[in-house]
Amino acid sequence: WGPGNRQSLRPYPQYAGVSGLLNDGNSNYHSLQAKLEHRWKNGLLVQIAYTYSKLINDVDGPARSNAAAAQDFYNLPLERGVGGYDVPQRFVASYVYQIPLGRREKYLNNIPVLMDIITGWQIAGITEFQVGLPMQITQPGNCGGCNSQRPTLKSGVSPAVPHFDKTIYRWFNTDAWTITPQYQLGTSPRFPIHGPGINNWDLSIMRNFKMYERLNMQFRGEFYNAMNHPQFNNPGTALNNLNTLGIISSARDARIVELALRIFF
Repeated sequence: WGPGNRQSLRPYPQYAGVSGLLNDGNSNYHSLQAKLEHRWKNGLLVQIAYTYSKLINDVDGPARSNAAAAQDFYNLPLERGVGGYDVPQRFVASYVYQIPLGRREKYLNNIPVLMDIITGWQIAGITEFQVGLPMQITQPGNCGGCNSQRPTLKSGVSPAVPHFDKTIYRWFNTDAWTITPQYQLGTSPRFPIHGPGINNWDLSIMRNFKMYERLNMQFRGEFYNAMNHPQFNNPGTALNNLNTLGIISSARDARIVELALRIFF
């Protein structure tokens, strides 16, 4: 790449175009994974899983929605860094609790009428915490023929903002980059920062009814994102658009409530 006639800059200028398909690239993934499962006699079942990991590679599959193009295909080691689907930490807990009240349960099991009203209740849920996916910082390409051009990360300047200083108007340090000059390659990694994570609670409350020997009915109230915690989308990452850079302007669904009646036979 560079100034001048682009055709003359090609490795084989005698050809108008050369296509190649290579299974090339390097990646490694390391993780600590822990799982805990326990069932208590009082009707509580809990499963917990935690993963602490890091993914490093030098090429992303082009079909991935979060893939970043390499700046220089002839020097892939320069692309080595955090991969586009790196999730440093993820915690998931699932739980079911059979409330021990009413007929055939441990408590209040001998009070007429009341024991039939309060029996058969269950509470269940899934709690999920996760660091967000990596984000690319982009700029208009102006390298005269390179595959892509990334911004330049200022030396000694962190692109991250301390956790408690983050706001939806400044999710990362927007002053950490400069536009890479024409005909040069930027120094910013493919994925210098991670986006907003997940803090989600899905809960359900169920009442089971024993109708006949082979016929049962269940009434369910399901609450997705029960705590109504904002699940932010990624902020703007285009360095040439200061109106959106570092600003979060949208989020995924707020709390959703569903009621359902199921019959089992």
